Amino acid sequence: MQASSTSSENVPFGNLLPPKEDFDFSSVRSTLIIGATGHRDIPQSEHEAVQGRVHDFLVELRTRYTNTPMLLLTSLAEGADRLCAYAALSKDVHIPLLVPLPMAKVMYEQDFEGESLAEFHRLLHSAVGWMEMPLIADNTSNGVEARGPQRDLQYESVGRYIAQKSQILIALWDGEETNLTGGTASVIRFQRDGILTSEPCTLESPEGSPIYHILTPRKANPERRVLDSRWLYPSSFGGDDGKAKKYFERMFSRIDDFNHSVGSLDENLRAEALKSKMDLLLGRAEQEPADTCKAELDRYGMVDALAIRFQRNRIRAQKYMHCMVFLAFFSLVLFAHFPVHILWFLVLSFIFFILAYLRSAGLKKKDEDTKYEDFRSLAEGLRVQFFWRAIGLRDSVVDYYLWKQRTELDWMRNVFRGWSVRTDDSSSPSSNKDLEEFLGNVGELWIEQQRKYFACAAMREQRHLDALERVSRSAIRTAIAAAVILLAVLVVQLVPELLRYTNWGFCNCEWVDPFLIVIETTLAVGALLHNYCRGLALAEHVKQYARMSRLFARASESLKDLQQAREARAMLGCLKRIGIEALSENGDWVMLHRERPLEVPHP
Repeated sequence: MQASSTSSENVPFGNLLPPKEDFDFSSVRSTLIIGATGHRDIPQSEHEAVQGRVHDFLVELRTRYTNTPMLLLTSLAEGADRLCAYAALSKDVHIPLLVPLPMAKVMYEQDFEGESLAEFHRLLHSAVGWMEMPLIADNTSNGVEARGPQRDLQYESVGRYIAQKSQILIALWDGEETNLTGGTASVIRFQRDGILTSEPCTLESPEGSPIYHILTPRKANPERRVLDSRWLYPSSFGGDDGKAKKYFERMFSRIDDFNHSVGSLDENLRAEALKSKMDLLLGRAEQEPADTCKAELDRYGMVDALAIRFQRNRIRAQKYMHCMVFLAFFSLVLFAHFPVHILWFLVLSFIFFILAYLRSAGLKKKDEDTKYEDFRSLAEGLRVQFFWRAIGLRDSVVDYYLWKQRTELDWMRNVFRGWSVRTDDSSSPSSNKDLEEFLGNVGELWIEQQRKYFACAAMREQRHLDALERVSRSAIRTAIAAAVILLAVLVVQLVPELLRYTNWGFCNCEWVDPFLIVIETTLAVGALLHNYCRGLALAEHVKQYARMSRLFARASESLKDLQQAREARAMLGCLKRIGIEALSENGDWVMLHRERPLEVPHP
């Protein structure tokens, strides 16, 4: 990316670390990537109407998603690309441009002449950045320079890039299906059907994205006129546009809500975010980091701090609802077993239940019942992405993250897509004089620290589980003991009467009620504590964290062995593999908690 390129010369690892007070919050919000495609030969007489339609659509997006920054991907070809660019740059829209060029700039300029070339330069100068697509396999510079199949393949490659990166594609298209290489119809197919991977056997269907289609005339098809626009949705929805519309509106709303959360900055949150950054790096704040690593680190700091905050809120909500339910049940028990039924106990029971349900409903309405696991999942993805960037891996976590949790968590994958388009220019540490030592430092900061964390977390969760289970078992034992004592007393008192045939097992003793209160209350305590443990998934955490501790321990040992053998390539492969495993584990963790929603417990 030309506008914000970084030096390819790698720096010592300490130079990746930020000063304590350096924090760029502008890079934390996820961008909504809007692509543009369409015909070059749109009649001049239709330009104003077409550009007006695009402008109105972009204003609608701005109005609907007020917290989300936007970016327009366009190659600035004549016609559709430039009409979209002008609409995006208008004062009441002001969406910046990012320009992927299908080939080297000097070659691409041969498509334009005179005023068209000057217009291209003006728009390119107004963009926040631009990049050149590399030559695809078997293409040569000489072959691309001349008009023909090789040049068309380069147009196709930039169309593929735009479709792969865009979350919404604006298509100024006449609606005619063609098989032209690099044509508008091919870009639309990429967007609707998704981009197939290079893997020979792909089990997961590729992801598609919605298209905002404005029916647009062209000189080759002048009968068309600018008609009402429509949405085209990915083929994976099987033509169910209602379902697709609801799905994408929900997804973009979740992204906007995420951006609102990370934009709600206060001094406490800033301090917590800085602490998260320093914790990730063991407090090694030395010199200015490389730009791409710094952006990933800022994102991690903010998202991790919010995850911790939402975790505290979730635990408080869990405790609050369990306490309210206990008090509601206890009040009902008192109402039932007091010698005189006191109405206020029944009223209190109702009030406590209502308070528990109101807290639950309020959290669900704001999606705060799932924010903790969502933000924790994003933070762990950012942890992997940061260290991958630091060692020069160009892989994106989007390619490995949450594939088993498609649909429900796709919005999180799209948050990473919004980030990734600005960090495709990450540098590689291949020129580092002591690459093995550099990777060893990464292993210490990442792998070894994760091993220690998971080992401690497994022990912490086990202690927490043991403590709660002890109390739960004690409560149940108390209930059993009270029941045994009550039964023994009743037997001693009633058996003589039964033998004299004066009582057939009926007891009107008022002293029984205190025993029943104790029995029912302690049983409720035991049941609620069991429910609380299940809601926190403590037993599952112990198993999961212990496994991850062993996995990171093995990775740490392997890295040390490879470092001694000076096998840098193998070390890179090991770090990539452990990152993929960490992403998979985190996806499982998210779904584990999705199966345990934050709801009113049932004693």
